[in-house]
Amino acid sequence: MITTHFVHLATGSQAGQLPETPSIWMNSGRIHVEATIWLVSEVCATKPSPTTWDVAARSVVTWLDYCIETGIDWRHSMELDLVAYRDAYLGAISIYTGRPYSSTTVRLRMMYIIQFLEYSRVNGLYHGDIAQRAHGARRRRIPVDADVLVHTRSGGVSAAPFGLNSARVLPRASQDDTVRVISRADLRALIGWAGARPTERQCDDDRGRDRDYIALALGWAVGLRDAEIRNLTTYPFERIVVQSKFPGEMHKIGIGGKGDKFRQVDVPSWLVSDIQAYISGARKRAILRRAERAGKRPPPESALLVNDETDRRYPGKRMGRTAIAKVIIRACENTGLTKAMEKTNLETGKVTAVAISRYSPHCLRHTYAVMTFHHLRKSGKSETETWTYIQHQLGHASASTTIEIYLRHVSVWSEAGQARSLLEAIR
Repeated sequence: MITTHFVHLATGSQAGQLPETPSIWMNSGRIHVEATIWLVSEVCATKPSPTTWDVAARSVVTWLDYCIETGIDWRHSMELDLVAYRDAYLGAISIYTGRPYSSTTVRLRMMYIIQFLEYSRVNGLYHGDIAQRAHGARRRRIPVDADVLVHTRSGGVSAAPFGLNSARVLPRASQDDTVRVISRADLRALIGWAGARPTERQCDDDRGRDRDYIALALGWAVGLRDAEIRNLTTYPFERIVVQSKFPGEMHKIGIGGKGDKFRQVDVPSWLVSDIQAYISGARKRAILRRAERAGKRPPPESALLVNDETDRRYPGKRMGRTAIAKVIIRACENTGLTKAMEKTNLETGKVTAVAISRYSPHCLRHTYAVMTFHHLRKSGKSETETWTYIQHQLGHASASTTIEIYLRHVSVWSEAGQARSLLEAIR
């Protein structure tokens, strides 16, 4: 019988206790020492997220299992073996989705595998030619601001690792999540699903939707990434004094972006008002609901967006890592903005069509860029001023990156007219 591996990621049982580091075990009951030491010293020591630890561990597990299945000693594996691994996974079906693995998933796994082999070679544990090519080579990274698919890269792994010929060895990243700009009709439908603006609600019958409205608006009206939205706190918004006579006025708030870069972004006054209404309304009720369940004072929670009061497990707690994506999924499903995708039943081999959401959170950011281009151009700004503003708002290192990404898509909102604000443009 072939012995395979599994990943153990335990969570501390006491409140406030840090999760244990992941470890890789063989079904024989033996820990895989080399792989586990790599995880602890190279991944866990540099990456704070247990999710990243788990992804890295599982990536290496797929390689170790592949080597066992094919009779390869991983310590002497060669580049041709890694290419064969790549091709095997690109043609395989995921047991979780019933669909073929995406090239982006396989690419990410291979990056972690190469990191593991490089570490093993430096420590005298690996003797093949993969890490030998990598050893001593300067790591080249695609700048965050020049990578249109940066939101699909996980764990901060280089897209061109260790001096390898990535064009020959690594599969190209999937282009499924390339720039997609939401049309005016579809954007209206998504916003309409979230209900009225928090400042315009007539009753509390639709509780919990204020948060979803804010999450969507921070994407399409400010241009924030979903991780940036999730990391926002209440503090900057509570300090702002809004002039109701000037709904189009902009207020600066600080954002910690991708790659630990900090920038100031403009948030329109009307959205600040809605956020303040959410903080004092639906968010406050969710925090109180959490305290009510615990039977004590509300625990401190600085995150702007929290689980709503109807959440059965953790009302008032900061939204989870995938929660904003789930907001988009629900919005698309409830407004019919879906597309068909084939799914394979692994037991019967039957292929069926399933509906998946047409848009992702990053589509809101793309839409913001194109809408803002037309808005600023109609208001008399030059193209240079317009692209420079969008560049700073999105956090790109140069305007040329912004132009290259979005210039071909500006025709989508060319009918935006003379709207004085993005809010008017979708009404």
